[in-house]
Amino acid sequence: MTPDHYTFPLFSCKINGFNNKKMLLNLFAILALIFTFILVLSACVCLFYRVPYVPTKKRLIETLLKTAKPHKGQTIYDLGCGDGRLLFAAEKKYHTKCIGYELSPIAYFLAMIKKIIQRSKSKIYLKNFFKAKISDAEIIFLYLTPAILKKLVKKVKKECHKGTIIVSHTFHIEGLKPLKIIKRDKKNKIPIIYIYKI
Repeated sequence: MTPDHYTFPLFSCKINGFNNKKMLLNLFAILALIFTFILVLSACVCLFYRVPYVPTKKRLIETLLKTAKPHKGQTIYDLGCGDGRLLFAAEKKYHTKCIGYELSPIAYFLAMIKKIIQRSKSKIYLKNFFKAKISDAEIIFLYLTPAILKKLVKKVKKECHKGTIIVSHTFHIEGLKPLKIIKRDKKNKIPIIYIYKI
């Protein structure tokens, strides 16, 4: 063999290495653009609907679930579910059917990652819950602003069946009479919780 047979593969490797590096840089650039777009879109959603993405702490999730007392097989909704942590906790501990709606793309993206990792059967939609049917809900969890809660009352009264439990923390739902109110626990940083029954 001539020396060319030895140098050619080495030359090819250098070219391939250069192309691979270029491809990786392009891939990172595309991913950075996508992530930036998701962040900007999430910010726009928060500003437009005035509903910021605020993750619920583990201790509060445990308190909310204990308050609602879900049973195996019940259908639970979380309207504005964020990264789905309450739904995943309910499904794991109480074996419930869980459905969530979220408008923030970044929160939804995080929820999808968690769903895959935890192998969850929960259904989470990137959708405005005002355009969704909630008639099969047996328990609904809410952490929304008073303005959104006020708009939601009409939908809840129209679609939810008798006996549906609604749990809202921090804010009272104007237009619904609370079945029970759990006072704020400052020591454990648990906000006031309102329980309603349709």
